[in-house]
Amino acid sequence: MEAPSAKWFGELADSYNSGDLDAFLARVDPGVVFKPDPEWPEAGPFVGREAFARFLEDWRGAWEEVRLEVDRVEEQGDLAIAQCRWIVSGAASGAPVPVAFTLVAHFRADGLASQIRAFFDHDEALRWAKSMPDEGLEPRHADHDR
Repeated sequence: MEAPSAKWFGELADSYNSGDLDAFLARVDPGVVFKPDPEWPEAGPFVGREAFARFLEDWRGAWEEVRLEVDRVEEQGDLAIAQCRWIVSGAASGAPVPVAFTLVAHFRADGLASQIRAFFDHDEALRWAKSMPDEGLEPRHADHDR
């Protein structure tokens, strides 16, 4: 049986890939906190659906084509850890380039994601997820929250 979060991530990718940002954002809490990898040029956090939408629109706008693929999802309590890839194509070459990353999402009881973190290093994502308290909102150790 497929994990509920695997279905959630699959639907999220389908919404993004079809260009339906409203359906994508409907899957996250209105006050969602998104924090990209510390190596990302704009570190965030991006708080709220509107800020998250701007982040996603800016990312899509930087490429000729962008597709989100979800490779694997595992659950850890109310967290889901998804190994993903952006498949991006630039305007000049058009050649698709995969960008691997891991998302860690914390879910509320109603199934909406309240916090999403992105990591380029999967092992760092796992360490960060392991440091989460039961409430899932902040890591136990500040060194995981660079």
